[in-house]
Amino acid sequence: MSFWNIFTSSNKNVETVTDGIVDGIDKIFYMDEEKAEHSLERQKANNKALELFTAYQTATMPQNVARRQIAIIVTTIWALFVIVAGVGVIFDFDYSGRLANFVNDNVNPPFMLVMAFYFLKRMKESFGK
Repeated sequence: MSFWNIFTSSNKNVETVTDGIVDGIDKIFYMDEEKAEHSLERQKANNKALELFTAYQTATMPQNVARRQIAIIVTTIWALFVIVAGVGVIFDFDYSGRLANFVNDNVNPPFMLVMAFYFLKRMKESFGK
């Protein structure tokens, strides 16, 4: 009986079905205006995340010495791995390929994370001027 009510009921049911069909068709097409709105929303979210990150770094200023030491240690380890892998590639040692893969998979991600954490605030400040 409820199936027939859709066709024989008031205009409210017809409006609901029509609105659903129109909304479904509208979502099929992604217009330039919607792209611009979503791009603006993403940009605002990225700016908010960067602001929170810099606020966090400002709040933890007393820990800069520890950050600097961690950055120096990680950079030293990374540089040693890169030098050893480079020497291995130059002299065609057997371990050079495995070491290069190890550096790419296990050493580069923490190195980039530490470098971003340590230098991102300064980069933002220099671009903001």
